[in-house]
Amino acid sequence: MGQGSTFAAIGRAELAKIEFLLPPLTEQRRIEEILSRTEGIVRLRRDAEKKAAELIPALFLDMFGDPATNPKGWSVHLLKDLVSFMSGGTPSKSREDFWQGDLPWVSPKDMKQAYIVDAIDHVSRKVLSETNIKLVPIGSLLIVVRGMILVHTVPIAQSLIEHTINQDMKALLPVVEVNVGYLLWLMKVSQPQLLGLVTTAAHGTKKLDTERLENFRIPLPPLEIQASFVEKVAQIESILSQQSAATAKAQATFDALLAKAFASSE
Repeated sequence: MGQGSTFAAIGRAELAKIEFLLPPLTEQRRIEEILSRTEGIVRLRRDAEKKAAELIPALFLDMFGDPATNPKGWSVHLLKDLVSFMSGGTPSKSREDFWQGDLPWVSPKDMKQAYIVDAIDHVSRKVLSETNIKLVPIGSLLIVVRGMILVHTVPIAQSLIEHTINQDMKALLPVVEVNVGYLLWLMKVSQPQLLGLVTTAAHGTKKLDTERLENFRIPLPPLEIQASFVEKVAQIESILSQQSAATAKAQATFDALLAKAFASSE
């Protein structure tokens, strides 16, 4: 072993002395068949889950066309005309009481899903009265505007709870009639265009300037069509949830059979 290793070297003679349980060949084949079938079910479930996740962007493009080219000729608005922008911040780390609470403090590490229902970190509601940090209302759109993740992705999510955000994010609050669910998926489908707005700060960090984001062009179909899309999204997400539960169940079955098969061979 190399220098600094915590494991002792095992010689060929010692290795040859290790005993392995070897059930009869018929039992080995039975175990193989069980595990092969169950693993196949798990694989099919995961494939179905992946295909279901691809349905929402496909549905958006089918109903509205590519936002970059707007082939259906929807009226186009600047993002700043549809939403107001809210900034975030970080409470002082020296105030332990600021970090003892149940108010979610959303940061880029929470932006790995389309909907925010909680955060890894939480703060006290004292920050709302003792700092310039504001409460982000339910139904806002969240976007990461600073960080190296912007090299390849502009994370976007819809908040389903009240919370606060850190300084690397913006909250977009609708000021005119626009369905936030529609806006969420439009911006997700528009990742190439959003990435094109990203620049590099002096210290090398990637950033999405507010002015550039404010002037992002948004095709806006009638509100009832937006609502119809969001309703279909809810149906797809219900399928996704069922697929996820089925995959977890199939995996649990596989793990249980694996443990039982080898336990019975002892």
